[in-house]
Parts: sequence; C-alpha cells; structure tokens
Amino acid sequence: MNQKFSSTIIFTLAIVLAITVFSSQANGAVIQNSQFQYQIDRTAVPSLNEYDLTVIINVSNAQTINVRDGANSPIPYTNGPAADEITVTTDKSEINVELFDLTGSDSLGNIRKADLKDNRVWAYSHGFDDNYFLEQETAVFLERGIPAGFNVVSDWITEPASPFDGDFQYWEFRRLVDAGWAINNHTVAHESGCGANYDRADRKADVLQAQNQLRNLLAGTSRPDYKVIGFTIPCGYEAQFRDYPGIINEIRNNGEDTLLYTDGVFEFPLHMDVTAPFDIETVIRRDSRIDGSGANTAFITGQMNQVSALAKSGNKPLWYTTFSHGEHLFGDNTTVLAESLDYLIVTYGTQGSNEVWIAPTSVVVSYLLVRDLSVILKDGAPLPTPTPSPTPTAIPSACNEIDNGAFDSGTANWQSFGTLEIVNGRSGNGLRVSNGHTSQSISNAQTSDYLFQGYVSFDSPSTSSWNGVGVDYLNSAGVEIGEKSLQLYPNGSGFAKFEIRDTPPAGTASVNVWLFSGSSGARLTFDDIDFVWSNCDPTVPTATPPPSETELPPVPSSTPTATELPGQPGTPQVATPTADPTNPASTPPANPTPAGTAQPPIDLSEFIYLPLLAK
Repeated sequence: MNQKFSSTIIFTLAIVLAITVFSSQANGAVIQNSQFQYQIDRTAVPSLNEYDLTVIINVSNAQTINVRDGANSPIPYTNGPAADEITVTTDKSEINVELFDLTGSDSLGNIRKADLKDNRVWAYSHGFDDNYFLEQETAVFLERGIPAGFNVVSDWITEPASPFDGDFQYWEFRRLVDAGWAINNHTVAHESGCGANYDRADRKADVLQAQNQLRNLLAGTSRPDYKVIGFTIPCGYEAQFRDYPGIINEIRNNGEDTLLYTDGVFEFPLHMDVTAPFDIETVIRRDSRIDGSGANTAFITGQMNQVSALAKSGNKPLWYTTFSHGEHLFGDNTTVLAESLDYLIVTYGTQGSNEVWIAPTSVVVSYLLVRDLSVILKDGAPLPTPTPSPTPTAIPSACNEIDNGAFDSGTANWQSFGTLEIVNGRSGNGLRVSNGHTSQSISNAQTSDYLFQGYVSFDSPSTSSWNGVGVDYLNSAGVEIGEKSLQLYPNGSGFAKFEIRDTPPAGTASVNVWLFSGSSGARLTFDDIDFVWSNCDPTVPTATPPPSETELPPVPSSTPTATELPGQPGTPQVATPTADPTNPASTPPANPTPAGTAQPPIDLSEFIYLPLLAK
C-alpha cells in the first residue's frame, strides 16, 4: 500500500503484562490486581478516513475494570462474547487496562481482533447511485440517523436557483457529507449516459478527473480532508465496463490516488464472507432488488433473515449490501427502503438483537483493512496470524457433468422443447430460451450433494409466466420422484449467477437439469452452466448443509414469498406453471416447484465456484 497511516502515530503493539499479587485470599484463591498495556501498529494500513479496530480482551473475573488510552483518557468498553472478556473499539495507538479484585486464569490478558466492528455478527450497507431525485430516498436514512453511501457522478452536482429540480445540488451533497455519509466515485458523467465509446485509457482519465472534482466539492464541507476510497461501476457490470476493477487496482497499486476498491456487481450469493484476510481486489456485491417499481420488501427482509441465520450457524462474518437510484429511473422506492430499514433496526439492530453493524461500504472496507493489516504483539512477538481460508477454485472439467455448458458447440447435447437461439453470452456464446425449455440428462446419479450453477440474463419486459431452472430426480424406470427448482426474475441486460444445491432422494438413478422460459415474451439467456457432485474429486469438499429456509424467521406477507433469487423481482409466482394446450412448446418440465417452495440458503464459501471476475 502506497499511503501509510500518519507517521506521527507509530504503533508497535507490545503487550506488557504486569501482575501484582496481594496476600489476601478468598476461599483459598489469591486475589490480585493486574495491569496490561497494548500498543497497536497500523503502519501497514493505507490512508483512510476511519482507523477503528475492535479487540476482545480476557479480563478473567475482575470486579473493577478501567480502560484508557495513551493520553489517560477513558476508552468505552462493553461485555465481550464470553463472561470473562470485554470488547474495546478504538482508533488509538495504545490501550491500558487495569483490573482489580480477580483470581486470574491461564487466558488472562489474551487479546484478539474482532471480525467486524464492535464484534457484530454481520454487516449491512446501502448506497445511492447517481444524483437525481434522491431527496425522499436519502431522507429515509437521514431521519433515522443512519449514514449510507452516496455514489456521486461528479459533473452532476449543481447549484441552480430553484431547489429540488431533480439535480442533486451542492447544499444537499454538503448535508450528506456533514451527516457522516460516505462518498464514492461514480465517474464524471456516468460514461455520458452509458453511450460513450470509451476505451480503457478514457475510463482511467475519467476516474481520476472525478477524483479531482470530488476533492473540490469536499473542500467546502465539514470534512475537507475526506478521502474518496471507493469506486462504483456505472452502467451495470456488462462486458464493456469490466475493465474498471483493473483500473482501480492499477491506481491503488501505483499510488496515483486514494481509491482502493470497487463495488457494483450483482452476483449470487448476494452476501459476502469477509473472514480475514479480505481481498481488496474483490468487487463488492450489491443487491438491486430494493430498487424501482419491482422492489419488494419481503425479498429484502427475507435476505436479511437468511444472512443472519448463515452468519450465526457458520460462525463467520457476512456482509450484505443493497443499492438504489432516485425515482426518476425506476419509480419511487421510498416505502420499500423505509420498511426494509425499519425491519433491520427492530429485528437485528439496536432495537432488536443488536447483531448487525450498519455502515457504508467504504467504512466496512476500512475496518477490514485495519483488522487485517494492523499488527498485534504479545511479549514482544506478533500474535499468530489466522490461517487464510482456501481460495475457491474452478470446477475441474472432469467433474462437470454438463456437456457444452458454455454453448461453444451451439445447442449440441441440449434437448429442445421450445425456441432456442445461440446469441452473445457473458463470454462467447450464450443460449437464449423462450417459450419452452431445454434440458440435459445426467445418468450417473450419486447419493452425495451437488451444485448446479450458471449465469442468466433476463432482460424481457414484465411477464406473469413462471421462469426458472431446476433439477428433476428420476428412478430407474425414468419416473420423476422429486425435484428442486429456482424461479428467476428479470435482472436487466447483465448476467447474474444462479445456484441450486441439494441431495437427491433415495432411489434416484438419474437427474435431468432444465432451463425454462414460460412464454415467448420471457427471453432468458444462459451461459457457463455447471453441475458437479461434491464427491467427484478430493478438491471438491462435501459441505455441511446450512439451515433450511424453513428454519429462518418468517417474513410477514399475505402471500408465500420466494427465496433468494437472481435478478430484479416482479410479483412472486406461487402457482405451478400451466401448459398452454394450443402450444406444446410451452409445456414446462414435470411439476416445476412453485417459487414459494423453500430453497436452502446458499453459502459459496463451502463450495468451489467459478469467479465472475478473473484475477
């Protein structure tokens, strides 16, 4: 990292333990007082706006606890995850802990970093893209005192005579900055409405120009030294815009500006596992289903339930991010924003279990960098470095049961029961399915679990037909004995990842995977389809099934709600698709499961997968 934390604050964390033992005893146990001094070295941390680090310290059964910084000012603390621990969050270089009236233990004085700030279970972020008609939407967060992220198109900040004309005015920008909101770079002019013929050099120049404009805008706020460290990809994550992450990485690695990370990809699972170490080159995932006329509160609150359950059952920190635009683009989403945020606060926030940390993406990224790059010493030696989780690898071709899943050979090996067309995919060819379905049979059924995954672009207008993917389970006589399906929703012109993970029931001799479009108006383009049995290869671990969605807290709704689904949702369809008797091609696979059927939460960290962004 090119920029370091101020050299005037040099942190060489050495834990100095001094224990004074007094002669008094209680029930045979020696009563003692203890004093600890901790210093934290953040010299490897890049230049940020926030440097908080949360640590957990063992204090045994001390009756009185004093925590102070190097200037002898008090540092607040809370109870830790265990009865003999405290949790301390600070951006200071020194922590002094005094303990009185304790009997001590072998763990006394042990210290460790918390995965998330204040040792929360999971994190949630929301960001607002562009600068138009955001007054009502941003008010949802302002009125609740919760900072969000503002992804700014720097040329679109104006100061016209009439207020609220659609453009986001400078006084509004200043109000958000002064309220503690995070600012991200969203280019100078949104690639001129996504129609500019930019090359990589043009994009890099645009990003750096926007950085300069944002610095000028920030100069007139209460935070003139604020560093813009995040970049939000404009115009979706289409192929022509995928050089942005590489540009940001280049800017960061060359020390050209303060930018550090990129967000803006819609990919499943929508949450991210941020167990140490965090990869700064990871493109932050964002859920768009809170945005626009198709926004649905039940989908968002259901996703929150799912992230909470997975974080607690897997004992690992998860991060869920949503984003939205102003009402000019997709309609007013103020109600969905307010309902979703209130549900989060009451259920998992300060008015509920208090397990979620709500903060903008740049604040979360900053904490993860401080967590991973700061150094803690004990008795002059560094604490043990956590062993990184194995990096997921691509599915070995020998294990992939799908033939021609990338459609490089056209429709070869795919049975057609509708209209199939080879079109441009996410990389090379893709298969467009409309008014019917296509399928492929896998004869060597296993008793282990499997992963069925791929990418879909669903860019058709609103449709009431059922559209989705699934796996049928057949016995030795070819009779279907069960299935697992997933309903798909329109997600614009980009590709979103879908997944199904299940274990076939007893008696399954073969499986049939299918891709289904319920009408001629529903145009679904598929690419990179994979199916792998977990016991195929030693590099493919067998996962412990996460909790089923039926175990999650219920989402209030008058109708059954769908599970974690790719794309921008329409109205959930809960009825089994019905064949059109006048059109045999419209016949769906045998009894596709309605969208309301419970789908187990997906946690890709337990599986191998194909990354969307090649490193």
